[in-house]
Amino acid sequence: MSLSRLIPSRCVVRCDLVKVCSSNVVAKLWGPCAREVTTSSTQLASIAQHNSKTDWNRAVSEAEKIVGYPTSFLSLRWILSDEIANVALHLRKLVGSNHPLLKTAKNLIYNGKNNMQAWGLIVLLVSKAAGHSAEIPDMEQDKAAGVLHSQRALAEVTEMIRTSHLVHKGLVNMNARRTADEPDDMMFGNKIALLSGDYLLANSCTELANLRNQELVELMSSAVRDLAEAEFLGERDEQNNPLPSRPLAKEDREEAS
Repeated sequence: MSLSRLIPSRCVVRCDLVKVCSSNVVAKLWGPCAREVTTSSTQLASIAQHNSKTDWNRAVSEAEKIVGYPTSFLSLRWILSDEIANVALHLRKLVGSNHPLLKTAKNLIYNGKNNMQAWGLIVLLVSKAAGHSAEIPDMEQDKAAGVLHSQRALAEVTEMIRTSHLVHKGLVNMNARRTADEPDDMMFGNKIALLSGDYLLANSCTELANLRNQELVELMSSAVRDLAEAEFLGERDEQNNPLPSRPLAKEDREEAS
């Protein structure tokens, strides 16, 4: 056990914020409003993690109020389709196999305010900030949210591309772990993950083509390409998870730039 876990730290609490500092800095910056507390480093880490999660949830909620639409429902139209319902029936066979697809599916249904919905939310926020031409017919506008119906469709496409990418990342490398006596649950899970990700990506491309914007199609296609290429860059383990690498030396960075 490290000494940092045993030695208490002097901290300051003010309005749900935790800062580590000396008493003279406390009096100078915050005056009588601040109060000193003594806590351990493990408690500090727990408080910081809780505050970070709370801040993220609050930020997503505030952003959803701005766009006037809960982005957690953006993908429901696709997730509740007949094809995905059939996939859900097959997922029941994977219970107990610890296949990564189960965790991804759980996050899709019980996602809360996680990173998965942030992509579509960012598209809606940028769309509302940029605005649109006054010449666009009212029929194509969502007056309540302040965005166009095509912009909301783009947010759905973006979110589904992100979801398909996460599903594809759940594939397990069977060459590194398969044995003769191992059950076929992992292989079956890989087939479901591959086909489900392809289905979502194919529907995303179809919806993207329906927007009839060639420049947008080119931009989104390059983004999908970059997502795929990023999975093969850098050092990775046998399951294709990225490994930390040493930073380049100064002279190598200068040559690269």
